Amino acid sequence: TVNQLYADVSGNIGWVSAGFAPKRPNWDGTMPVSGDGRYECAGYHPHSIHPRGYNPTEGWFGTANQMNLPDDFDNESHKFGFEWADRSRFVRIAEALEAKQKHSPEEMLKLQTDFTSIAGRRLAKVLKTHVFDGDAAKAAEMLTSWHNRLDPDSGAAALVEIWFMRHLIPD
Repeated sequence: TVNQLYADVSGNIGWVSAGFAPKRPNWDGTMPVSGDGRYECAGYHPHSIHPRGYNPTEGWFGTANQMNLPDDFDNESHKFGFEWADRSRFVRIAEALEAKQKHSPEEMLKLQTDFTSIAGRRLAKVLKTHVFDGDAAKAAEMLTSWHNRLDPDSGAAALVEIWFMRHLIPD
């Protein structure tokens, strides 16, 4: 399934998960199973049960591969998904959209290519509460004075990415 966002000329906005979501009566689709017929798909869920939203109180929808199934959606019965990306990108979109009421197309393009690192910002906040010495102190200073953008020429950005990939994300 994919996320579809839409708007009409009257100012209404909506979100719907669209696509073919298979019905799997005997399994959830996350692990391989025997091909002996016991785990065959039983068709697809009807579009009418796909999760959706319309004119949210926030005044906007954002989708960045984060878990966005509504609290009242019965994913146990309908099994639309189990794995989602870290919600950091969505958090950044929410920050930008909630910062003011109206946005220009240019601002939306800038947001589309925004390289702010929410994880790096969280890490810098934690580092500010600790005292380090030696090379660790230099690294902590680099990160706590960093502007939290993953710019290609930023040493702090490289340090954050290496640290996360090699030491903070499980293999």
